[in-house]
Amino acid sequence: MHPGWRATMSLLLITTLTSCSDKPTAPKPEQLAGTWTATQAEYVSKSSSSRVDLVANGGAVTLLLEVDGHYVYVEVPSGSAPDTTSGRWQATGDVMELTPEGSPFSAMFDLTFSGNSLRLTGGDVIHDFGNGSPEESDLNLAFTR
Repeated sequence: MHPGWRATMSLLLITTLTSCSDKPTAPKPEQLAGTWTATQAEYVSKSSSSRVDLVANGGAVTLLLEVDGHYVYVEVPSGSAPDTTSGRWQATGDVMELTPEGSPFSAMFDLTFSGNSLRLTGGDVIHDFGNGSPEESDLNLAFTR
C-alpha cells in the first residue's frame, strides 16, 4: 500500500471515530409534547426508609408538555385536592429539567423516552410522607399517553 494511502486511511478512521458520539440525543419537543398520564409516581426519601407511590395508592398524576417549553403538572393524591404546578421544561441529552414558575430552582430528571412511554427518574424534590416533616426525596415518574 502506498504510504500516502495509509495516512489518508488513518485520517478517515480518526475522523469517523471522533464523529461518533456517546452523548444521548434528547427527543424533540414535538415528540414529547402532549398529555402524559402516570402509571407510577414514586417518592423515595433520601434520609429514611419512607417510600410512597401515589398512583399505586389510588392517586393520579398528569403532565402536560407543550411544544413551546411550558408544562403543567397535576398531582392528585388519593382523597386529596389536586396540587398543580406549572413552569418551563427542557430536555437535553438524557435529562429533563422542570423549572416551576417563580422558582430559582429546577428539578432534574434522568429521561427515558420511547414512543408512548416516558420515564423521569431521580428528580430531587421535597416531599411530606405524612409526618408533617418534609424530607429530601427522589421522585420517579413513569408515564404513558
